Amino acid sequence: MREIKFNFWVKSIKEIWRWERVKMEHPFQIFFLDEDFIPLQYTGLKDKNGKEIYEGDVFKFHPSKEWKGTEPDNPCFVFWADSLSAFMFYVGTPEMSTLLPPSESIEIIGNVHENPELLREVKK
Repeated sequence: MREIKFNFWVKSIKEIWRWERVKMEHPFQIFFLDEDFIPLQYTGLKDKNGKEIYEGDVFKFHPSKEWKGTEPDNPCFVFWADSLSAFMFYVGTPEMSTLLPPSESIEIIGNVHENPELLREVKK
């Protein structure tokens, strides 16, 4: 069973806060999330460097030969697909969205909140 945990994008100050900081600085905020605190769920996976992968993370995908049609080092981002109840990764078009690849082929390079410029690379 995977570990359930969250980070939060705090819109008003444009920072990602870890769960522990939200509990310490805003203990009641975790029960009454407002529009300022955007939860980012942990996928249960880590990238090739051991960094935890959360919703909204942008990563470079280093595909093996089995992943045909996917460019090496193409930036992708992680999102939750309600219709599938699964984390997916987006490679540029909805048709190219798929389940997360093996974590040893992923290297996190940022996230969609702190590094919105990376999304422009994804959409190319």
